Amino acid sequence: MRLILLLLVHVLSQASTGATPDAVATRLESARQTFYAAVDDARSELVATIDAKLEQAQRVGALEPVEELTQQKDAFAKQDVLPTSVSTRSFQRKVTVALQTLKKEFESGIRSFVQLGMIEDAKRVREELKSFEESPINRGNWGVAKYSITSGAGEFKQFANRVRAYPNRKYVWEDISPNWPIKRFAPVPGGKTEPIRLTVTSPGWVLVAISNEEPEKVRGYLEEHSWQATAYAFSYNAKGKTPMAIYRKQLPKGEHVIPRANFSGPVLLVP
Repeated sequence: MRLILLLLVHVLSQASTGATPDAVATRLESARQTFYAAVDDARSELVATIDAKLEQAQRVGALEPVEELTQQKDAFAKQDVLPTSVSTRSFQRKVTVALQTLKKEFESGIRSFVQLGMIEDAKRVREELKSFEESPINRGNWGVAKYSITSGAGEFKQFANRVRAYPNRKYVWEDISPNWPIKRFAPVPGGKTEPIRLTVTSPGWVLVAISNEEPEKVRGYLEEHSWQATAYAFSYNAKGKTPMAIYRKQLPKGEHVIPRANFSGPVLLVP
């Protein structure tokens, strides 16, 4: 009887908080990935600002500014040292906003874990939030992750227009710009259900492409697995033209499973 009462208290606790452990964990992961993407976008904008000033200095043949800007760009990329030769106010403002949003979600997650009686999990999230607050940009893995494919996808091939998209179909890729930094893809069979399994050896961004076939299903998939949108989109020639969008996610070192979303993928992409 005592066990039944304890189970009943646990169920009522979850009902009263409107949360379950899985739901809280999913919300926290979404907050992390949103934060990573916002900081990465801000970093990219700051690097573009440095590059623009560096190009200007090169045009006029100014050696010392070129050396200084090159050193500052390298220090920012490798050590997260903010440059002094360009304004960083926009960058700092965007990081601050991203951190405030992350803090709000993490504090909510901490409360939910406490309400669920998961005190150790609440402490762990509190420590994680503290590490973000102490050094929000000092992660060291803002580049693309290094990984090997265990199963679920083939060897990487050239990602270009008119290249066959799926090994079991005759569809080809379209609307790919040769100027994109993304140069290779790992083909998956169209319409299959086998997930992709990865072994990440160096943490960082993993990129995938997914079509918007079955929009509600795809929207739920992206939310559940916390994939973040990018500015890249292309297509393949099914039904005349089927649009594809590219998403990103930070993955830590270790084993990972990427479930299928729909007929088209996900399809892994790398520089």
